[in-house]
Amino acid sequence: MIMPNTITQLYMGQLEPKNILGNGNAEMRRTEILIEKNYNRLKKTLDEETGIILKKYNQYIDEYIVLISEQAFYDGFCLGMRILSEAIGGAERTL
Repeated sequence: MIMPNTITQLYMGQLEPKNILGNGNAEMRRTEILIEKNYNRLKKTLDEETGIILKKYNQYIDEYIVLISEQAFYDGFCLGMRILSEAIGGAERTL
């Protein structure tokens, strides 16, 4: 039995959903640019101590983004599987 190409790619580590997140999304890219621009502007105005605080804050935000992205992927995948299960069950009843 030959597995569908997407499943094979995922299994072999060739497909990483996190790497394609937001590809082609102009609004996300624009927001990323604005975040970086304003972060750098703010960083220039701070003394050393508050700069360290800002850096730590940014690290925690990055960690939170990773966690929330993983959770969103997990929740979306589970929801998709529930929808698929219900669709298959519904299809079997109509056949």
